Amino acid sequence: MRNSFMAYKVVLLVVVLLMTIGVNANPVASSDVKCGESKTFNVADVPGAAYSWKLVNNTTGEVVSEFDNHAQRNVCTMTMPNAEGSYTLSVIADLDGCRQEMESELIASTIAISVSVSGADWLCESEERVIEAIVTSNEVNEDEVSYKWFHDGEEIVGETNKYLAVKEEGLYEVKVKAVGSYIIHSASKEYDTPKKLPFLEVEDTAKLNKDAEIEIGNNADWDNNSGYTYEWSVQQEGTDKDVVLTEETGSKVSITKIDKAGIFTVKASDDYCTSVAKINVIRWFNIGVPSAFSIQDGQNLKILGNQDGVEEVSLIIYNRDGLKMYETTNVDSAFNQGWNGTHNGIVQPIDGYIYFLIVKFDDGEIMKKRGSISLLK
Repeated sequence: MRNSFMAYKVVLLVVVLLMTIGVNANPVASSDVKCGESKTFNVADVPGAAYSWKLVNNTTGEVVSEFDNHAQRNVCTMTMPNAEGSYTLSVIADLDGCRQEMESELIASTIAISVSVSGADWLCESEERVIEAIVTSNEVNEDEVSYKWFHDGEEIVGETNKYLAVKEEGLYEVKVKAVGSYIIHSASKEYDTPKKLPFLEVEDTAKLNKDAEIEIGNNADWDNNSGYTYEWSVQQEGTDKDVVLTEETGSKVSITKIDKAGIFTVKASDDYCTSVAKINVIRWFNIGVPSAFSIQDGQNLKILGNQDGVEEVSLIIYNRDGLKMYETTNVDSAFNQGWNGTHNGIVQPIDGYIYFLIVKFDDGEIMKKRGSISLLK
């Protein structure tokens, strides 16, 4: 019976003390304190237990402070030593001869400072995530602390900023030291194996012919059986701004409702990661020739539209008398340089001219156009 009662006391001590882990300022985890500062530490109050507290210098082994049967039982208030260094604070709870000890490392510094690492709780494959060392102190500015980063115990050479880009699993630790103190404070963040990205597979280019209907989307998940969340945006030709298509939330989108060709961006997300892909949508009927141009304003007669997907081109310009003024079969020249309004080095008169345009796309489709243009002052 007595043995059972003693075992009960041991369990009571262990359970009650362990219940205090991470609560208040109890000495069961490492913490940073300031030299000369009065600090209070406590553990759970086990009825009938006596407590002994002891603070030891980890470098010299010297007992700095010691309190037996503290008047407040489970609470210890002490003034931290003025010498910087590492100390161990231990507490022994004794319940009728049943003893349980807990201890914690304290880092005493002349400057009060605390460090933590913030950032996402997981990694996604092939992506970098940025984590940040958060330094909290009322006594030093951000430019008065230095940083060193470590990965699985190995120093990451050259990483001395508060930010660190990470993409591999493992333990990342930052060590921080404030000006005026030799104490190194540290914090860490650990990552498991990076999570897989949502499976996103699209065509790089989609070609929309006049009056045709077309849908583009995630070929790998056309019916969204994977339950991904989708976001669509488009940067239309002639603009530099991505416009989010707020009503498009499925794995595919009809582009017939979009009034211009452009670069479509789709993002597929699961509970953790996001995959991004772009589709260049070309509408060949947007390719053409302007109705007029002015050489006085430094303009050239060039083919308008997106040349992506154009395999061959022929642009010929004649004057009213049927004399050929210009001809090119070079795709880059037709779209980016064009006719400068001269023939044999002579500027041609203000008048109307005739053009013939043939464009062959890389899918074999051929577009033919002819029309008139005006050469202006």
